[in-house]
Amino acid sequence: MRGVLEAERSRRAALLPPGAACEACGESDPLKLDADAARVLCADDATIAEERAPVERHHLVGRRWPIVLDLTANWHRIVSVLQRNRRRDNRFVVELLRGIADLIYAIADFLAGPQPHG
Repeated sequence: MRGVLEAERSRRAALLPPGAACEACGESDPLKLDADAARVLCADDATIAEERAPVERHHLVGRRWPIVLDLTANWHRIVSVLQRNRRRDNRFVVELLRGIADLIYAIADFLAGPQPHG
């Protein structure tokens, strides 16, 4: 799983200016950053700047099932990367456990601390 996150971090880092960090909070994880012609913001601060809700709905088992968690935009990005890059299964319990595993892995990735990008 770490390979999935690191591959996506590298891909996104290539789209950002060198040394990019959120202008509001200093977040530097490329998975969480958005850049436009004017500035670089993390997904959380972009929601504030755009006056959107501070949480996003994450379908833990995919859109077919009604289990939804409210996550910050930054956390939603990471869990969604993991969810998109895993094998699908039509069994609800299997998908539920994999969704929970994605959440646990995202927390472990956060606790492991920053890794070099690029």
